[in-house]
Amino acid sequence: MNIIQFVVCLLAIVSLSSQGKNFTVNSETFEVTKLNKQLYVASQSYGNTRINFGIVVGEHKIALISSMMRNYAPTIEQLIKHISRKPIGYVISIDSDPFHHHANQYFAEAGAITIGHQGLQSEYPLMLTYKDEMIINLGNETLRLVHTSAHTAGHSAVMVSNSNAIFVGDGIRNDWLMYSGENGPKAQLKGLQTMLSLADDNTHFYPGNRGQKISSSKAELTQLKDRYQEFVQLVTELYQQGLSAEQICAAPEMFKIVRHYERYEELHPYLIHHVNEVLDSLK
Repeated sequence: MNIIQFVVCLLAIVSLSSQGKNFTVNSETFEVTKLNKQLYVASQSYGNTRINFGIVVGEHKIALISSMMRNYAPTIEQLIKHISRKPIGYVISIDSDPFHHHANQYFAEAGAITIGHQGLQSEYPLMLTYKDEMIINLGNETLRLVHTSAHTAGHSAVMVSNSNAIFVGDGIRNDWLMYSGENGPKAQLKGLQTMLSLADDNTHFYPGNRGQKISSSKAELTQLKDRYQEFVQLVTELYQQGLSAEQICAAPEMFKIVRHYERYEELHPYLIHHVNEVLDSLK
């Protein structure tokens, strides 16, 4: 990228409103939304999905929430420099899925401190870990990292307190059914309740994999939780009636639940994987 392209991109990002805009860096396009002067949400496209990560501009240093994949690290580093020339001081990993920690080594070698829950599984060791929660003071913003039982070992909700925003990685999805992962449906529901307990009516939750909407309100997350709980209960009941996984997927009652998801038409062939997650937890 030449100096003229850099300046144009910088001016465009500085002028961002709450509406996301697309920016291309090294042929990679990001949707960037400026929530306020210290918090930006960037979304990177992967096929038909988009994945959120957070950029928090502190008084002296930047905190990157989810480092994304290693091969894109230099590009993400350049994107961040368009927002602020302050150094990246902290890289926070939300859970054990690779998108949240795969590029940690790159940023650590550039001087950042990598942080995550003690149960988080990553290729590159974390420098700072915690059991229940951790507070990071950035001067103009405070981050509170709270462990939950959602999705994978080592999942956390990352609260950006002054901005009333919570990054939850793949602990939630707002476009399709959530994967409970290794922790199972009961732990997933407990984790969702933990996330909701951290919020007020004005809080917004930022998932990893997202739909058309970059975030979900507390009311919307409550609805997503209730729908997931209804899904788990239905799978359990139909299994107890002797239905197979395939028959459960084809049940009219199931269609009534999953048809409301934004990406139902695209992702319903994968419904059986979610059904099997519940069935595995019953065995």
